Amino acid sequence: MRREPAKNTNSPFTERPRQMESQSFESPKTPFFNPLQIGQELSSKMIEFSGANVSAALNFAVKLSSVRSPGDFTNILANHASDNLKMLTEELEELSSIIRKSSGMGERSRDTPLGS
Repeated sequence: MRREPAKNTNSPFTERPRQMESQSFESPKTPFFNPLQIGQELSSKMIEFSGANVSAALNFAVKLSSVRSPGDFTNILANHASDNLKMLTEELEELSSIIRKSSGMGERSRDTPLGS
């Protein structure tokens, strides 16, 4: 003879799933982390930076073509290295700013290291 299991409708094992079925899970209107939006922002910045870097490289090549002495060469090289370092620093600050905003860390001062 086969025995039927007891039907207890007030069991916590049956009540909780019913409550979960009735709840609607909506995504928040202002998400804390939106990877697609962050990726788009970072991509557009990287494309912008690429254009600036190519332009700087072409300007450097033009200046090198006008070198007349070893002193000119060292001055052009030093100026280009200095300008490149400044540009790289600004680019990294912009990228880290986007990442900080997206992670909810907010803006920090320039003197505060990224990891602290």
